[in-house]
Amino acid sequence: MSFAYLSHVPFWVWWLFVALVALGLSATRTQHKPLWAALAMPLAMTGVSAYGSFSTFTTHTPALIAWASAAVIVVVLRAALGRWGRVSWVPATRRVRVPGSWLPLFWMLAIFALKFAVAVSLAIYPALSSDGGFAAWVCLSYGAFSGIFLGRALAIRRAMRNASVAGRASLAS
Repeated sequence: MSFAYLSHVPFWVWWLFVALVALGLSATRTQHKPLWAALAMPLAMTGVSAYGSFSTFTTHTPALIAWASAAVIVVVLRAALGRWGRVSWVPATRRVRVPGSWLPLFWMLAIFALKFAVAVSLAIYPALSSDGGFAAWVCLSYGAFSGIFLGRALAIRRAMRNASVAGRASLAS
């Protein structure tokens, strides 16, 4: 297989790759972040995933429904399995404690690889943009990634709510 297409990749894509690796590596250590910083990455990655679907396959309504369905299914599965992660809200410092994990790096690079593969595929085979099956599979994948990152944002919300309930319970006793 020829990798000549790599020479046509815009330079900013490689900077984005380096930034995602750096961001993912920083997520491998436990951090205490302000709420906005803790929510920034999951919401941004959800947005990147959604943008990939909506900007590429705007004319494929079933594919966009597949994106939304996959996002909802992953969030619901995450909730049903109790896979919210071990994020916690520290009321005294008003910060979110995010335990270190290699998974954010993996998921960010997986979205990058998918978006890259889709862009290369569409550049080499433009007819794929009108292929409903291709659009559906890509949007299902993007939707699953959106659900993963949206689940992290909801885990932060859940941790704040649980800390608030625990705080009120300790005041009442």
